[in-house]
Amino acid sequence: MKKILKRILIGTILTTVISFGSIATLILYPQLLFAEKVVYKDFNIYSNNPLPDTYKSAIDYAIEVIKTSEIYESGHQLDIFLCHGTFYNDFDTKLLGFALAKSLHDNILLKVPVDFDKNILIGWNSERNLKKTIAHEAIHFYQMNKYGMTRFSPITHPPSWKGEGYPEYVAYQKDIKSNDYDLIESITKIKEFEKKGEYWFPTEPGQLDPLVYYKGRVMIEYLIDIKGMTYTEILHDSVTEEKVIEEMTVWYERQKSKE
Repeated sequence: MKKILKRILIGTILTTVISFGSIATLILYPQLLFAEKVVYKDFNIYSNNPLPDTYKSAIDYAIEVIKTSEIYESGHQLDIFLCHGTFYNDFDTKLLGFALAKSLHDNILLKVPVDFDKNILIGWNSERNLKKTIAHEAIHFYQMNKYGMTRFSPITHPPSWKGEGYPEYVAYQKDIKSNDYDLIESITKIKEFEKKGEYWFPTEPGQLDPLVYYKGRVMIEYLIDIKGMTYTEILHDSVTEEKVIEEMTVWYERQKSKE
């Protein structure tokens, strides 16, 4: 009887391990589920339909801003999956939850309709900038690549303003470095929307992002561009979100008084 129970237990364990292994393999390596593959520079793009030539513009932008990041490392080939309307998309959503886009190791999943010509992801209640989303999700890979899964994974990760704010900061580098950009104005907008109790923030005409993403980006921007910190220093610093906001507000009020 003991031998039978032992065999049943071993069989159950093996079945469980194989099942989890199969699920992990499907989630992380779905390439064979897609009919089309395009290789362009640092990215492989998988889809079930041919891509318009305008996809190159989105990739070119993403590569340009990604390379400005201190955590960028050459030699990596990332995979982009246009998942909308696929079995894989449904499977991933049931297992890991819904998102407009997400990063799983070196995979970038674009889970809603994509329009390369208009440079948008078409969400259920808003649109999002496509090329900046690709850059944002790619930086999530480089975060994990540099700092390891013990610091960046679905289970263990830094506070949202550190984890999501930095990818937004990199994705918006060209905007931030433009001559007509003003950090003071960005902080003013945050204060106005927080006062209204708004959740969604209009990053561009017709495009909305959660205010917490925009706020995190501006906090990272302040720490890097004004205080001169590196992203690694920000991650290792134990300073709280509240303390950064307090310090940034003091700086903001000082700058406003000079106007």
